[in-house]
Amino acid sequence: MAGDYDNAGRELAPRAETPAWLKRLFGLPGATESKPAVTATPAPVAEVEVAAKLPLTEETAKAVLAREPSWDGPAAIMTATPSAPAAPAVATPVVAIPKTIAPPAEKESATRALSGDTQRNYLDLSLGSQHLCKKQDAGCGYYPEGSSVKHPFNQVNPGIGVTHMRKQWENSTGTSVWAGGSVGIYQNSVNKPSVYALANLEINQQVTKQVSVSAGVQAGLVSGYAKNILPAGELYTRIEYAPQDGSEPVSLKLGLIPKVTMGNFSPPNTLTAQFSRRF
Repeated sequence: MAGDYDNAGRELAPRAETPAWLKRLFGLPGATESKPAVTATPAPVAEVEVAAKLPLTEETAKAVLAREPSWDGPAAIMTATPSAPAAPAVATPVVAIPKTIAPPAEKESATRALSGDTQRNYLDLSLGSQHLCKKQDAGCGYYPEGSSVKHPFNQVNPGIGVTHMRKQWENSTGTSVWAGGSVGIYQNSVNKPSVYALANLEINQQVTKQVSVSAGVQAGLVSGYAKNILPAGELYTRIEYAPQDGSEPVSLKLGLIPKVTMGNFSPPNTLTAQFSRRF
């Protein structure tokens, strides 16, 4: 190919080949479709191997070219559509679902509810008695066996026994009726041991959750006096208290034994005292 010369006849350096994109832009002859070499992202080995085995056809070529970014004119701008930026990861809020919590059970009072019982057992401790004698009352004392000298009644009467009571009836106001029995032994007013067996009936009134008051009567048999076995009876009132610490209720029982003449033995009206504890 002959070179070009200037007006002085000197040969000019060969002109650079006009780029194909410039020929296409101005419609110059010799404009051919060409693409600059673009370094494509290497395909995975497995895909390259598969592509190498495929026959070279127009469809295969298009499929390969479709993987490369396109070249567009003078700006030489890669028109491969950039992938959209990944949205920032948003942590899914974990909503703690509260467990179903049962309402706290009402704290049970340490005090034992007196009115909630259907039966009651008492350990009874006899304390003493007071004989209501008048100075001129000839019956205010007793004669020991084989003695003609009158002795004053024994006012200290230690003893022990048990009482069992069952509820028979109750209304909404806290009034209830109880029935049961008592057995025990004590040192009687003539300084002899006495054994008793009595049937009890009492009416109980709940005053507060901790306090109740009862009025009752008991009757039965007792030994150890002028005769071996004598009938016995007593009217009484019981004041019962349930401690705050939840321990078993305690009660004080105050009784009245009416004056009764039994042969040569005629004791006056007598007050009695007994301490009891539930068990």
